[in-house]
Amino acid sequence: MGKFIFDGPTLTIEGNPSNVAGGIFQFDAVEIYSEWVDWIATSDNLKYKTAFSTVGGDPLGGGTYLGKFIFIRNDLGWRFKPPNTGDIKIIITGNFYPFDDNISVYSPYPGVFTSIQSRVSQLTQMVSVTTPIIEQANPAIIADEILNSQIGTSRPTGSLGEFLAKKVLTIAKFIGLK
Repeated sequence: MGKFIFDGPTLTIEGNPSNVAGGIFQFDAVEIYSEWVDWIATSDNLKYKTAFSTVGGDPLGGGTYLGKFIFIRNDLGWRFKPPNTGDIKIIITGNFYPFDDNISVYSPYPGVFTSIQSRVSQLTQMVSVTTPIIEQANPAIIADEILNSQIGTSRPTGSLGEFLAKKVLTIAKFIGLK
């Protein structure tokens, strides 16, 4: 069993009590969405209202992807219930938002203290990085790249080689060599 218990007839997603450690229940926004996708694929669970909508994950090119945002469809009646283990702290990581911010998402148990901490990311894109493989280093090519690469924000049009040439020339003139 996963971290969540989905109840279609009551439109409730409850945290699984077996995943509480030290009075804390933590989950990631993508994790709750993924478990719901698995849940709707079993039995006849597609007959219930949609619990989530998402935005993001689309490729932007060059290995960069739009960040993922998960919206619980509280406008359709879905609510999140904390695990029934007494007083509890819930930590949610990721972009997890209510579809309608005027309707409550949480349905705590009466008489139970529930603290919710949301670690929302301001991430709007993700980058996929690949590392090039260097088969053989050529010192001349490396030196050329270093000396002719752009440097610093105060010299956006200059290169390291140009900068060094100007400084070396200035020092030579200063001590009377030129």
